[in-house]
Amino acid sequence: MVKAKILVVGPCESGKTCICNYLAEATESSGGEYHPTQGVRILELEVEGEEETGRTLLVEVELWDCSGSKQFERCWPAMVKDTHGVVLVHNPDQPQQEKELERWYSYFVKQQGLQDDQCLALSHHKPVSAGYTETSPDSQLSSERLSGIRQVHTSLEEEPEAVRDEFNSFLMSVVGSWADRQHREEGSIIDGDNEF
Repeated sequence: MVKAKILVVGPCESGKTCICNYLAEATESSGGEYHPTQGVRILELEVEGEEETGRTLLVEVELWDCSGSKQFERCWPAMVKDTHGVVLVHNPDQPQQEKELERWYSYFVKQQGLQDDQCLALSHHKPVSAGYTETSPDSQLSSERLSGIRQVHTSLEEEPEAVRDEFNSFLMSVVGSWADRQHREEGSIIDGDNEF
């Protein structure tokens, strides 16, 4: 079994907790009311998938649902420790949230030395009652800094399994890339030892 730590970050009220609860098959009895995450929630789940090599893997995932509130920025250094991947979440119906994603991307991805393939952007549409319609724009992120990361439009109301499929695909890619980098590093250490 492989272990992976995935952070889910983004602005307040973007849908991070709903997505995390869905992926971890957790239930929340909020009655539809918004309750901001205080600091971070850690959910655990197991995902079985196939690497690009065709090998089947069972991945034990720590899914960190991080608060979007600026008051918890002082906790960010503890949150990012030993992170394998980052899921950026924003509501595309709230244009200011896309601008905020750059700050999240800069800190949680670039400053931590993660690659763009270790990041996934979910443009999460809220339910119809909150303004999502089938005619909502399916736009791409306009930020040039974010152009290298995969963006997926999601809706738990319209296509819930697509959210799980995208996350699982992202997770297998992250685990595969991480394992490849680890093997290369180990190989260079062994090769270096042979020179002496």
